[in-house]
Parts: sequence; C-alpha cells; structure tokens
Amino acid sequence: MRRRKLIFLGSDTFFAQAVLRHLVRAGALVMRVIIPSLSFHVEVGFPVPQRQPHGLAAICDSLGIPVETIDPTNPDSLCVLLSRLHAELLFSVCFPKVLTLDELQVPTLGAYNLHPSLLPAYRGPMPLFWQFHAGEQRMGVTLHRITRAIDQGPIMAQQSITVAAGLSEAAVLADLAQIGARMIDELACTLQTMPA
Repeated sequence: MRRRKLIFLGSDTFFAQAVLRHLVRAGALVMRVIIPSLSFHVEVGFPVPQRQPHGLAAICDSLGIPVETIDPTNPDSLCVLLSRLHAELLFSVCFPKVLTLDELQVPTLGAYNLHPSLLPAYRGPMPLFWQFHAGEQRMGVTLHRITRAIDQGPIMAQQSITVAAGLSEAAVLADLAQIGARMIDELACTLQTMPA
C-alpha cells in the first residue's frame, strides 16, 4: 500500500497545534503544513487567548515537517501550491480562508475540514469562542468534506464530550484536539486503502 500525501492547512491556534501534534504521535504521514503568511481577517473585539504567533511553524520545525506559507493577497497562491505538491488528501484545521472551487478540485482524494463544534451548530468562524461564551455543557468536533457552502459538507465523523463544571478551556481544547486528530487519522487510513 502506497502512503498518501496528507497536507495540513492550519493556523496559529492552540487547537490546530494540538491536532497536528496528536496526528504525528498517531503515526500519520503529514507531508506538508500550509499556513497563511498574514492573517486573513482581523478578529476585532474578540478575545483570542488560544492564538500563539508562529506556533505552528515552530512545531513543524521541531518535528521536521516542511512548512509552506501562502500569500493571502494572491488569490491563486494556494491553488498553485497544492498543484505543485500533487496534493492527494487535504485536511483543514482552523485555516482562515474559504477554499475556492479550483482549490477543492486539486486533492484527488478530497479536502476535509475539522471543525470544533457539533455541526450544524456553531458554523463559521470562532466556534470555540462562541460555545464557551454560551456556556455550552456539551461540545464536540466534526470532520466533514469541504464544499463551497461553509461548514455544510457531508459529515464523515462527529463526537461530543461533556464539559464538566470547572473544566478549563485548555482541557476542553486538548480533549477535542485528540478526538479530532483520531478522526483525521482514521479517515486518512481508510482513504489510503482505496486504489490510486
């Protein structure tokens, strides 16, 4: 069986960083990590304590995973990069860009998003912030196929956890990241058994 080229699109959130760490520990073959060179949007008025500048790139450096940055001002930069890498399987985790139809057509085995909520609840940006803000006692993570409709693609896996009283935000993020990484690894293994 030939290993597939798993591409990870991420950002400098603790959630994306934790998912990547768990993926590597699980033995997933992450061929490349792609991050934006600049923020795609400014989260004015929202606290983002989980953001750590350059954290994902530092993790990749320590793990020996090549990192590519894309220019958010160039609408074709991601599509060109994915084509150059001959992407087969793409996973997005807190990646702050809506993928275009051209970008979605590059990976031959599909593009998938790990969204830290129980979709269809909390679609869109900052789902963790909004769930903590609402005091949700049941949270979760959803792995779905990316389509042009944001966070509305077919669900591949979904799992919830109960947020116990007094449980810290960091502990919840760690639990969700571990669950999400397992979902990605299981789907990647399933797709790797398909004919090329």
